[in-house]
Amino acid sequence: MRRPEGFNLAFLDILACGLGAVILILVLLKNQERLAGNETGHDNVQVSSIEQDISTLTREIDRLKTAISDQSVDGSRNLNNTALLLSQLQSAKDEAQSKAEELSKLQVSFESIDKRLSQKEAEVYNAHTELRQERPQEFLIGLEVAGDRIVIMIDSSASMLAETLLDITLLKAKGPKERRAAPKWNRAMDTSAWLLRNLPKASEFRVFYFAEGIQEVTKGWTKSSESSAIVETQSILHRIDPSGGTNIEQATSKVIQLRPASIYLITDGLPTIGERSQQAIPTGGCGGITGRYRVTGECRSSLFADVERLTSSFGGTLSVILLPLEGDPAAAPLYTRWALAHKGTLLSPSRGWP
Repeated sequence: MRRPEGFNLAFLDILACGLGAVILILVLLKNQERLAGNETGHDNVQVSSIEQDISTLTREIDRLKTAISDQSVDGSRNLNNTALLLSQLQSAKDEAQSKAEELSKLQVSFESIDKRLSQKEAEVYNAHTELRQERPQEFLIGLEVAGDRIVIMIDSSASMLAETLLDITLLKAKGPKERRAAPKWNRAMDTSAWLLRNLPKASEFRVFYFAEGIQEVTKGWTKSSESSAIVETQSILHRIDPSGGTNIEQATSKVIQLRPASIYLITDGLPTIGERSQQAIPTGGCGGITGRYRVTGECRSSLFADVERLTSSFGGTLSVILLPLEGDPAAAPLYTRWALAHKGTLLSPSRGWP
């Protein structure tokens, strides 16, 4: 009876184990179903998200297609506008080229007209100059500008400012601008300009101005055909400030050494300074033992006699244009004698000349 009881306990144990195993299997299967259900739900969520992304991308693609289409239309429109602008630019270039060619033709025509006009002006000027040279009596009776080498001497002393001693004294007290504007000095400038305008075509000339000393205006012998040199000479003469005494002897001494064919002197009276007046004991009525000298009529005539002796061997022509001056009555006859001795002319022009 004891053995059957032992067998029953073991069998129960086996059954309990089997039942536990069955229960364990059922639990495992149940958990597997839950896991499978969770995975299926997760996959469904992923699929839904992907479908939403696909829908979004599809809408973006459609938007991009629309934008590309719009840009294509705008690009086509811009290309058309660019082509139109290029066409207009080319038309403008063609028109500008045409205008430039017309302008070039007009410029050539203008230069040709200007050249012909300059030639006509030169012909008129030359004809007028020739007329003055051919008929000098219409301007200065008996005075002709001649010679291959001509020297013009201009007295620039203070007496060239005015005709009377009082007016000369008043102008000497004024400034250089007022002195250069003095009517008598301007007559001297006009006279020099007349001489320069009437120079022979093939001649050469030099211009000097003198007072107590002598200065040259030109730069050596200058061709009369050089109109620019004549203009420059006149410009320099108009800047001279008349002042000081009159030393004709020193000026003439320098000029005759140049051996000119003709000398034209513009002055208004006899000299007031000479070489003898610088000596310790001046002679000829020009001073005393102190070296000071009185500018009397006798003194001035004596100084001019020295000038005549200085030029006695001069072989050229010498002419004098004498402007008026108060208190120098001997000037006209003495200058006339001097000019005639050298085959020249003395002219004392009226106030309206030249």
